[in-house]
Amino acid sequence: MAPETPAVPPEAEVIRLAREAADMTAQAAAETTRRHDAKGVSAAYWRDVERGYGGRRGQRVPTRASARALAAMARVVGVVPPQLAVAGREDAARVLEEIHRREQGAAAPPEPGPPAESGADAEVNAEVLSLLFRRKARNHEAEVRAEIRAAKAAYRHLLLEQVPEGGTEPGPTDLPGAAIPTFDAMERIIWDLGVTFTEDERAERIARNRAAAEADRPAPRARRAGLKRPDVLTA
Repeated sequence: MAPETPAVPPEAEVIRLAREAADMTAQAAAETTRRHDAKGVSAAYWRDVERGYGGRRGQRVPTRASARALAAMARVVGVVPPQLAVAGREDAARVLEEIHRREQGAAAPPEPGPPAESGADAEVNAEVLSLLFRRKARNHEAEVRAEIRAAKAAYRHLLLEQVPEGGTEPGPTDLPGAAIPTFDAMERIIWDLGVTFTEDERAERIARNRAAAEADRPAPRARRAGLKRPDVLTA
């Protein structure tokens, strides 16, 4: 009897899609991690992470990258912290955030900025930005729900067209992510891999992902004011 294949973790799909989009082999991507970090990851380990398991004596052993290793992998293929967070790896997202922060601090000398904020002002700014993020997520949620409803109607119509004359109409069917044309690759992964969640929960996750993508591009005014992006991992 063939050994059971472990399920592929959501973050593994995120890494694989990003690597393929960057037109990199697992070997090249792994070598790049070692140029950034003496430890890096090996090509064999990279492949194990992407497929979700490694092989040992004919057994398939589940493999999930550590926070440090996953952040290193994400860094070289262009995956951003919110994508890791949505995939359920907030630990790796925080490590990647810290890597980016250190790189930005080392890459450019500090620019003259506004006077340092008091503790009270900083708390107010953080609360305002957090509120803006939640508002954006709610707006996107309505948008996502409308897209799901439209896709459901179109998908059911497609299924009905395939019923032979006199046949039985199909009952409720799970809507695959590929049948939602407005979803991008990452959103389809969230939708399909989140089958253990309700439809409402999956819609909320996708809405937060869209809001996070926008938050990752702060407006010039916010940068000049010295405001930081809200922590999308806990908002």
